[in-house]
Amino acid sequence: GEVLQFDEEDSTVQLVSDAPNPGQLKSYRFDHLIGPEQTTGQLYDKLVRSAVGRLRHGYNLALFAYGPSGAGKTHTMTGDAHSPGITSLAFRQIFAHRSPGDRCTVRVSVMEIYQDTVYDLLNERSKVQLKGSGVGGILRFQGLREQSVHSADEAVRAVESGLAARTKATTYVHEHSNRSHTVVRVLLETAGESISAGSELLVASLFLVDLAGSETVSDQQTQTAQSEGKSITRSLFHLRRCIHALAAGRRPEYRSSKLTRLLEPAIAQGSISIICNVSQRVMNQRQAVDCLEFGKQAAMVQLAPPTQNVATASAASNVEEVRALKRQLNASKSTQTALEAELRELRCAFSVREANRQRETEEQLLQLRCKLRQEMAEKAQATELLRAAEE
Repeated sequence: GEVLQFDEEDSTVQLVSDAPNPGQLKSYRFDHLIGPEQTTGQLYDKLVRSAVGRLRHGYNLALFAYGPSGAGKTHTMTGDAHSPGITSLAFRQIFAHRSPGDRCTVRVSVMEIYQDTVYDLLNERSKVQLKGSGVGGILRFQGLREQSVHSADEAVRAVESGLAARTKATTYVHEHSNRSHTVVRVLLETAGESISAGSELLVASLFLVDLAGSETVSDQQTQTAQSEGKSITRSLFHLRRCIHALAAGRRPEYRSSKLTRLLEPAIAQGSISIICNVSQRVMNQRQAVDCLEFGKQAAMVQLAPPTQNVATASAASNVEEVRALKRQLNASKSTQTALEAELRELRCAFSVREANRQRETEEQLLQLRCKLRQEMAEKAQATELLRAAEE
């Protein structure tokens, strides 16, 4: 078999044979190498912290974990109670650097890309439409709920509630394999002392992406898993094409998939950080080589200098006004729903009363008919007796 050997000082991964006479099969060099004995916090300090620090200055960032199921992508992104993941660490940093003079709002949304359809995991899995272009950071998420958060703990709870609705299934690779890509989008709007007279607003989006497993369709077992696998494979194929085009200095085709289109604001105008997750013991050489090759190509990408996203005060006011109108519309819809339910109850009660009244009327008519028949019978009997007496 083959095993992976890590050289953290040289930031290289070697694929070698564990036969009696081992030999190196291939070597990969990366910007950073985090071995299995290091923590996610150490990874965050080396790879992520400085990039997250630029968010408050209006620069977009996309960070995603790539690799096969079971390689530790979800643990890297979300972590657990004992070892916080990148998402929790990013929220801690964002809120730790807020100063009392800052006018900063933080909004969180959680999306799932399943079979190339975007769902809002904070709004009962309603569908989200991507509108506009990511060029210049202008990409609208129609129907997406953005939840305002005021602390790192509140932000983490919002993300956890959304991720609980993620599509999972048992595969031969992992008992709780994620069958979709999840995207945590953090929107920061900052107007601090660095903005003259508060007349402008710095806007930045952070995309934290936990990609579905990169194993191929032939590795899937059930028909449903094969269908999901085909969609995942196509999505990751277009992501690899995007990275390949960037590495070659060409403009990618972002609209080829929902994943690349959603990440366009960060890739085209911001910065990206890619974490390739592989297991040290190679259970499937094809999966390990695929992940390492992707990371090697991503390391060759040279992005254009990031663009600072600045909105004028009037534009920011318009955005807030639109949000306020949306809140009013949602409140009106809730009121309308309550009124419609009350109207249905009244109609039902009225129908019941009418039915009871009609039933009572019919019973009274029946009683009158019976009484009339009885009186007519008595009258007929009296007439017969009178005729018999006269005879």
